[in-house]
Amino acid sequence: MSTKSELVQYSKDCIDGVIPSGQKHIWACKRFLKDVEEKKFIWDEEEAQRIVKWFYIP
Repeated sequence: MSTKSELVQYSKDCIDGVIPSGQKHIWACKRFLKDVEEKKFIWDEEEAQRIVKWFYIP
């Protein structure tokens, strides 16, 4: 599963209440999904993976 598809699913789960989220976070998830749908940015999977590795330090 790609990072993008994981983020899309996470956003949907937050919006649907599967993952408890505050209102501002839900708005951010909706904005992210809208931006993905409208292709408002260029997705670079390698860069996304690099960022995930930087944040996730076991």
